[in-house]
Amino acid sequence: GTGGVSGTGGVSGTGGVSGTGGVSGTGGVSGTGGVSGTGGSGGGGTDACSDALGGLAAGFESGASGFTHAALDGVSGSWPFDEWAVGATSLAPGGCHGGSACFGTNLNKNYAQCSRAALASRAIDLSACAGTDLKLVFWHFHSFWQGSYGGRPYADGGAVELSGDGGSTWTATSSGNGTLAINPDMGASYACLKSTSFHVNGLSGFVGTSGGWERVEIPIPPALRTATFRARFVWSSGVSSKTTSAESSRQGTAPGWYIDDVSIEK
Repeated sequence: GTGGVSGTGGVSGTGGVSGTGGVSGTGGVSGTGGVSGTGGSGGGGTDACSDALGGLAAGFESGASGFTHAALDGVSGSWPFDEWAVGATSLAPGGCHGGSACFGTNLNKNYAQCSRAALASRAIDLSACAGTDLKLVFWHFHSFWQGSYGGRPYADGGAVELSGDGGSTWTATSSGNGTLAINPDMGASYACLKSTSFHVNGLSGFVGTSGGWERVEIPIPPALRTATFRARFVWSSGVSSKTTSAESSRQGTAPGWYIDDVSIEK
């Protein structure tokens, strides 16, 4: 079948995202002319920015919450390039972070080598927050393969990117604990599909293991606080063992990446 790893003598293939309200005045009702105050005599008022932040509040208990996923780098075929799924997991410590559901690169088994996919939010209107400092907040657990081949170190991993134009372009963030370095092959017989086209290669991101669930906060730049803000989680894996079988390759990889409780906060 068309797969992520090509190999001779085995399975062959083409290669392996104030209103301020209330009554003002000293002693209750002020001066001449009755009641003064911004926003009238009522309480509370409306904070359009705070209302907008509710557009992204994903605990995934009811499903995908508008998130979508797809393979990266234009790859396609029978190889499991994109196994993002939402639900309960047996691989993250204690299961999902909040409740019983989260997104994971594979909920019940290690990822396959030569995988590459993005998990992206729907567009969120943040135009009311143009002048307000905001941050993308989420909880995650990650466990990625790290190793070396040919004297060079490699690290599977994931990164976070933001968009202010609905996903037409993506801006890399500096979040993470290292740099992604995807091993494209272990010789010509064991090479990922489009081995020179890994979008995540060289990005700052999350490598190795977090050891448990951890909270991440990423500032959202002013230029991206638009009517079509989106966030995405991108990840890839390289060749970590000499096999042309996706299922066999899982023995040499790791559990992957699990995302939960995504929000935007001031």
